[in-house]
Amino acid sequence: MDLEIALGQNPIPYAYRMAFLINFLRGPVLKEAELREGVNRPDWTVLLCLSLQDGLSAQEIAAISGQPKASLSRAVNRLTKRGAIVRRRDARDRRRHPLHLAAEGKAIFARILPGFVAREQAMLAPLDDAEREVLDRLLRKMVEGSATWAKVY
Repeated sequence: MDLEIALGQNPIPYAYRMAFLINFLRGPVLKEAELREGVNRPDWTVLLCLSLQDGLSAQEIAAISGQPKASLSRAVNRLTKRGAIVRRRDARDRRRHPLHLAAEGKAIFARILPGFVAREQAMLAPLDDAEREVLDRLLRKMVEGSATWAKVY
């Protein structure tokens, strides 16, 4: 299929374009991460979320990532067995088990992150600063509006 047809005559042009960009952004980095580090997409999601906010639960990671709870639960188990994350019981709510990055998890994250940063910079290279600001505003608005239509599965 010609790319112009996919972009111009597509019944879901925005979704297709966003998927196209994200697939080419994360695909190669995740493939390398899996080969070098043994980390797949759900594993990466857990590591990324915990690097941004320590002490999240698997359920909270599912809610903020939109990824399936079952996949993230398996990732949590893999990363826990590997010593990359630690699950502790919450002192105030004994049913809750917040997750924390261990030194191994921080090291894995630090080795993978530069690949994502480099690909994001390459993806944004055609845009000038003003266009990047507009893109940032639009993406933020779409993400903030996702509560009205997005469902965690």
